[in-house]
Amino acid sequence: MFVTQTLEQEDFDEVKILTVWKSKQAFTDWLKSDVFKAAHKHVRSKNEDESSPIINNKVITYDIGYSYMK
Repeated sequence: MFVTQTLEQEDFDEVKILTVWKSKQAFTDWLKSDVFKAAHKHVRSKNEDESSPIINNKVITYDIGYSYMK
C-alpha cells in the first residue's frame, strides 16, 4: 500500500491510497468483505456529515503497465 499526498495544493489536501492486488477478483472480494466494511464504517464525506474533512472519495482501478522497484 502507498499513501500519497499531492504537493503544492493551496485550497485542499489530496490524499490517494494505492494498493496492489494479485487479481481483480481478490480486490472485489475485499471490497465486499466484513473487514473492509468494518474499517470504513465511520468514513463520511461532506455531503453526509458537514464536519467531515473528506470532500469526496471514489474507487478507481488501474492496470500496471510497467513496474520498477529499486
